[in-house]
Amino acid sequence: MKKKIFILENGLKLITIQRKKLPITYIKLIVRSGAINEPLSRKGTSYLTAKLLNEGTKEKDSTAFAREVEKLGGDLTSKSGYSISTIEGDSLSDKFEALTGLIKELLTGAAFREKDLSRLKKQIKTGFLLRMQDPNYVSLYYFTKFMYKDYPLLSTLPEGTPESVEKIKRNEIIKFFKDHYTPTNSFIVVVSDIEGDRIAEIIHRALSGWIKEAIEKPKLEQIPDVTGPTLYIVDMDVTQSHIKIGRHSISRANPDYNSLRVANYILGGSDFSSRLMRKIRIEKGLAYSVYSSITPGYPTEPQPLRGSFYISMETSTENTRKAFDLLLKEVKKFTIEGPSKEELEDAKSYYHGNIPLRSETYEQLAVLAMDEELFGLPWKHWIKDVEEIERLGRTKVQETASKYLNLEHYVALIVGNAQKLLPQFKDLHPEVIKPRFI
Repeated sequence: MKKKIFILENGLKLITIQRKKLPITYIKLIVRSGAINEPLSRKGTSYLTAKLLNEGTKEKDSTAFAREVEKLGGDLTSKSGYSISTIEGDSLSDKFEALTGLIKELLTGAAFREKDLSRLKKQIKTGFLLRMQDPNYVSLYYFTKFMYKDYPLLSTLPEGTPESVEKIKRNEIIKFFKDHYTPTNSFIVVVSDIEGDRIAEIIHRALSGWIKEAIEKPKLEQIPDVTGPTLYIVDMDVTQSHIKIGRHSISRANPDYNSLRVANYILGGSDFSSRLMRKIRIEKGLAYSVYSSITPGYPTEPQPLRGSFYISMETSTENTRKAFDLLLKEVKKFTIEGPSKEELEDAKSYYHGNIPLRSETYEQLAVLAMDEELFGLPWKHWIKDVEEIERLGRTKVQETASKYLNLEHYVALIVGNAQKLLPQFKDLHPEVIKPRFI
């Protein structure tokens, strides 16, 4: 497996990985902009921009464009998240040059038709209202809002809200596209059986005419710590309580990240063998499900924005406070005592077998190479991750848990029957939210 890096004349960075496994080529164009780069009053602009790229070009509508992609035996799609947007797809290797031609058409001739924008707005609004009937989505929506209350650039999900999306005009979509979808604000990762120099020739031939200067993006300040404990109760007529509790943590670029992922795996990231699942569900029967997660943060300038640590739990309404208190107790105990020898060995065994599986497909390799570029990780970092995890001791994992998993300060949110929950949590002085979308 060979990696090569090229800088094209228009400033576009190209990363190629040659893997002689299948006659397939996977391409991922990454734009270093997303929802975090759009105006607060126009949340959803980046999301709509990517969605409209899927609607074809000035010369080909969505159906005609999709037909051209199908002829190549592959696919091509545009997506957008908080800090990046992508155009990605694959084809048989002997059709790759044609695929790059279609990418060029998107970059230089996207249509952004008014009728498609209107239809997508209606879809987003309808989808949002339907999802707001689901307590899991309600939990995600409001937890995001309150977790990032002091960092509003991240306080709305990338698709925006019905109100913000309705305000977005076609000319604002076009401006976002022109400002951010530029060679110097992007890079490409290609994984193929084709040699890297040949890939560079194909990309150069297709995209050398793509010349645009990126705007200067404002430097973003780091996400501040949460100042809780703060509790919100979202009143919803459901038969159980949906709990989220969390805090900000570190980014993927932090040297402690591998130790953190091991600590999280042991605490609540390993299904039925995790500490939280064992203590809260299996031994006490106080939860239907409980798990913890960490996020890698957001690759921005001048440094990546930190990720978060959060726990999700579902429990009966009558047992909500008991489960909540036991959760905090077990997290505190883990951050003080750390893992047992057996727990640490189980975690090492999991990552020893699991991490290599994340580099099996061409798409997976492209994602890994993308992360290396975005977070400044070394080549084949996933192999180095396994080696680093193998060297971890109990003391290091405990110290990491104490720094990044402790919930002395937290934001907590419960979606459930407020009338029945308030008496249980009076001492925490929760703020009750009456969702207007439900």
